[in-house]
Amino acid sequence: MKENYIDVLLAHFLLGTITEEEKNILDSWEAESDEHRKMMEDLRKYPFLTSDYNKYASIDTDKAWRTFKQKTHVRRNIIFFRPYITAAAMVLLLIISGITALWYQNYTRITPPVLSSNVMAAIEKSIESGYADNMLTNNTENATTVERGEDISKEELEVYQLDIDIIDEMLENNHIETLRSHESWLRLDDGTIVHMSANSRIIYPEHFKKATLFNPNVKREVIVDGEAYFMVAHDNSRQFVVHTRHGDIVDYGTEFFVATSDKSTKVALVEGSIGFMAQEGKEMILKPGEEATVVGSGVSVTDKNMNEYRAWNTGMFFFEDEKLESIAHVVKRWSSMNITFADDEVRSLHVSGSFDRYNAVEDLIDAICDVMGLQWARKDENTIIISR
Repeated sequence: MKENYIDVLLAHFLLGTITEEEKNILDSWEAESDEHRKMMEDLRKYPFLTSDYNKYASIDTDKAWRTFKQKTHVRRNIIFFRPYITAAAMVLLLIISGITALWYQNYTRITPPVLSSNVMAAIEKSIESGYADNMLTNNTENATTVERGEDISKEELEVYQLDIDIIDEMLENNHIETLRSHESWLRLDDGTIVHMSANSRIIYPEHFKKATLFNPNVKREVIVDGEAYFMVAHDNSRQFVVHTRHGDIVDYGTEFFVATSDKSTKVALVEGSIGFMAQEGKEMILKPGEEATVVGSGVSVTDKNMNEYRAWNTGMFFFEDEKLESIAHVVKRWSSMNITFADDEVRSLHVSGSFDRYNAVEDLIDAICDVMGLQWARKDENTIIISR
């Protein structure tokens, strides 16, 4: 009976209708045990515990009281454990934040290419021989260097496979044009190494955009005309894209050679993986040892001995069963020296071998003629004729 009476007094307390006499009785009841005192402290300290009672009180006082006692017990436990729950949540948040930070650090980590001793020796020999004045810089005195694209027009860039917003960015980029018979070794902002052949051009930004959690879809984009050998820095967060007149080369961590002109583009994959997307075509994934050639709207993929391009990147000419006529075109592009032939039979002879590109052209011609049993003579200052 007393318990029911106390329930009534508590109900009056919750509703704010308790009299002074009832309050004195409730105070005495509170002092009887720790349990009673704890309940009254909760009622005073956490007013939200009374909300359930007030919801039901106007409808059914008995039901309101039963509901109140059940939920008060549950909420007391929540209140008691709240500091521990909060601490656990903070620890979990710190763990998740740490894991996220480590993942992002690894995701955006840049791994620059490691240059072999052969490549380093080629760079030094190129400089010593006067074919290049720069050593892995993003600028060169032995080239026509224009900052912020002062000599590049919007119309000129429209021939490439570029989005409209990328064209505006490219107009602000640096570009380097190598002079005839000179080459250039560039180290781009991300550590990528680009070996530019003579009479070639690259358009590139001073700094590539960084990938962020809020802007993860950024790319490292350059434009190339002529011949270049790329050793690309690995970065999971940013694709490396080379734009040519006939399509895009998308790097997936690799070394590759590209030769592009108004008429055609050739891409040879030395190591790793690249995708090549001809204009208005689907992306083709190349495997090491494959070479893709685009002429007009046609694309062909063939197997190729990559020693030719590895040799090219280390200062060597590499010919495998190559016609003398084709070799003459290579030598002319490299040295501006014209090589002619006494007759069609000599022109069609095939040669294999590797030759030091930084030696004098005459040394190369001497070596070929010795191997083939031929002879050569200088027709004029810029022309050599080969005969039997």
